[in-house]
Amino acid sequence: MNLIEIQKLLKSGLGIAPQLVRPEAKLLLCCARTKLDPDLVDQIQLLVQQDLDWRWIVGMAQQQKVLPLLFRNLSYLECTQIPSDLWQYMQAKVRSITLYNLSLTRTLVKLLPQLEARGIAAIPYKGPTLAAAAYGDLALREFVDLDLLVREQDFESIKGVLRTLGYHLGSLSFSWSQNYVHEGTLVNLDVHRNLTQPYFPFRLDFKALWQDKQPIQLMDETVEHLAWEDLLVVLCVQVAKDAHHHQKELSKVCDIAEVIRAYPNLDWDKVLARATAWGGKRLLLFGLCLTHDLLATPLPPLIWQKIKWDLVVRVYAKRVRRHILSEDDVYSPRGKLGMLLRVLMLFESPLLPSNSNQKIFSHIVAKFRQKFGSSVLVMLNKHFGKGSREQIIGKRQEARGKR
Repeated sequence: MNLIEIQKLLKSGLGIAPQLVRPEAKLLLCCARTKLDPDLVDQIQLLVQQDLDWRWIVGMAQQQKVLPLLFRNLSYLECTQIPSDLWQYMQAKVRSITLYNLSLTRTLVKLLPQLEARGIAAIPYKGPTLAAAAYGDLALREFVDLDLLVREQDFESIKGVLRTLGYHLGSLSFSWSQNYVHEGTLVNLDVHRNLTQPYFPFRLDFKALWQDKQPIQLMDETVEHLAWEDLLVVLCVQVAKDAHHHQKELSKVCDIAEVIRAYPNLDWDKVLARATAWGGKRLLLFGLCLTHDLLATPLPPLIWQKIKWDLVVRVYAKRVRRHILSEDDVYSPRGKLGMLLRVLMLFESPLLPSNSNQKIFSHIVAKFRQKFGSSVLVMLNKHFGKGSREQIIGKRQEARGKR
């Protein structure tokens, strides 16, 4: 398989017939937001008149962690079609989510100054700060744990600090992230020095994050939070990482949409520059493309131009979009196209040999050999190996000659 055949394979992905979206899924997508414009209101009012499977709607909303948004919007529109037992269930569930969110927020507000007093610089992201700043209401975004970003040098030292505060190591331990559980409250705390596995090209610059952090108010306390441009990059990387691992959660796509809605004056040049500098440009574009495709979130021309020229992003977003609300894992990569997309998504610049690309390549070699044998493996070697390096050397020599 040569490069022309690779391109044909990718373009074939654009021709995938869109899956017939059931009206229940359409309703859920319409309600998965904090603001409804008149067109959305009309769509919802038409959809609820149909013979809908309300148990599917409520169950999927709960699975995708958008039940608070569904409940709020159906309440606002005074929807009477939903069965009373399901309505009561939603009320009770949303009340429980709200109380737990408030409890986690109190824990965060108490924990941050304790860490600061012990010399640990930590920035919360997702969870309470995201709900308050982007959604405007702690009750509208379900979260089950707390997430902190810390400096590289604090990733190990925070273990002893947290031990004195009643936390012990949890069951999930990775080189980039460590889970802790409070012995009394059982609150889960995830501490990150990066967001992805080592074979991803993405690497956060904590110094830059810390320099641009912004204060927000949580329960009458000032808490430091990521700058919105940085947060948008982080959220898109999270969505791309989940897709790579066959996970799907609509609420994380909603996070991207709500940040863009809440902050219309985002510096998109900075967003793109940050993602590029951290090795996550393609991950950013995928997250934005998927958010637009699912929730019709408007994107600036600068971003659209980048998406237009990235065939991998467009095909991968289309595949994920088709089945994100499916109960089955039917959008997971199968066949040569699916596997190829997963690999190409991780190569920020396929023609550039780098330590990151080498790690990615070693990560997928075994899977390719097992699934497709040597033919696809040879193709990848030609595309990302010595042949590409020769192209690079030639381009570099040509560039030097023009100087």
